[in-house]
Amino acid sequence: MSNPPQINIPDVELDKAGFTNSGNTRYKKTVNDYNDLLFEKSVNFGEIDKAPNSPREVTHEHVKAAAHSIAKSYGKPKKPNWYPFAKIGQYICAALLGLTSGKLPETWALIMFMLSFSIGGILLFLTEKEDSK
Repeated sequence: MSNPPQINIPDVELDKAGFTNSGNTRYKKTVNDYNDLLFEKSVNFGEIDKAPNSPREVTHEHVKAAAHSIAKSYGKPKKPNWYPFAKIGQYICAALLGLTSGKLPETWALIMFMLSFSIGGILLFLTEKEDSK
């Protein structure tokens, strides 16, 4: 794949708009990162749609699809690594609640019931908090 075109943003325009040095640097980096990602995704969409044994053509539809793809993923928080384990833990705790609820007069079942209920509740709270972000 070829290299993305470089974008040069004059400092004068940013200075006139009131950008600080750090704002200027961040703006340029963000624009160039977006440029690189848009170029890569557009080329990939063009590659996917090309006919076998023919050259790649990147159309306005490929660029539009790439821009929409980037926009849909922008700002979505990534789930932490512990999230799937917490969900599995919830299911295990729910199963243990069901298994032990029929034997509650026994001490071990009561202890397991309370532990499962407590741990499951904490895991539910943590995953719901993560889902609401």
